[in-house]
Amino acid sequence: MSDDDIRTMVKEWLQCQNRKSYQLAEEIGIRPQTFYAQMSVRKISANTKKALSRIIPKLAADADLNASSSEKENNPEKLKIKEWLRTHGKTRQWLAEQCRVSVRTVHTWFAFRGSIPVTQSLFIGKLMSEGEPWKIQISNTIPVIFSETEMSIIHKFQERHPEIDLPMYGMHKILELCVNVLVQDEYSNPLQTSGFIRTPEICTREAE
Repeated sequence: MSDDDIRTMVKEWLQCQNRKSYQLAEEIGIRPQTFYAQMSVRKISANTKKALSRIIPKLAADADLNASSSEKENNPEKLKIKEWLRTHGKTRQWLAEQCRVSVRTVHTWFAFRGSIPVTQSLFIGKLMSEGEPWKIQISNTIPVIFSETEMSIIHKFQERHPEIDLPMYGMHKILELCVNVLVQDEYSNPLQTSGFIRTPEICTREAE
C-alpha cells in the first residue's frame, strides 16, 4: 500500500469517526506537526504506519504494515490485552486513561521489547475480567481496593522502581503480620490453643 493510499484511508477514517488529525496524532503517540507533515508531503514512517494499523482496521489488514516475522509479538499477556481491546472496541488512548499514564507509555509497553509493569498488569487484568477500576487482587482470595489517589501513588512508585515486586512484597508483609499477631494471641490468651478453646465449663471440671 502506497503512502497516498494510506493518506486517503486515514482521511476517510477521520471523517467517518468525526475525529480531528491532532486527536489521531495524540492517540498514536506522535506530535501533531509530525503527523501533519507525513499526511501531506513527507514520507510516512514505518512506526507511524504500524501505529495507524492498530487504530484503523483496514490498515491492520495490509500485510505491508505488519511486523516482520522476527518482530512478531509472542508475549501471551500482551497478545491477550491487544485482542481484548480490539474485541471491546477500546483504544490504547482509553487504556492509557484508565491506567493514568500517557498513550506513549502504553505504546512502549506494547513495543516488541517492551514490558508492562507488574501493578499495571494486575490492574489491566481486573479491567478485562470485571471492569472494576482501581481494584487489583494480590492473591486468589484477598481482594485489595485502592482509591484513585492511592493507585496513582503506586503507579508512580512502580514506574520509578520496577525492580520491586509489590504484590509479592505485600503478600510477605501480610503473612508476617498474621504470624506475629497469632504468636501474640498465644501469649495473651493462654486458655486458647491451636484448634481447641478451653471453655469455662472445662476449666471447672479440671479444677474438681
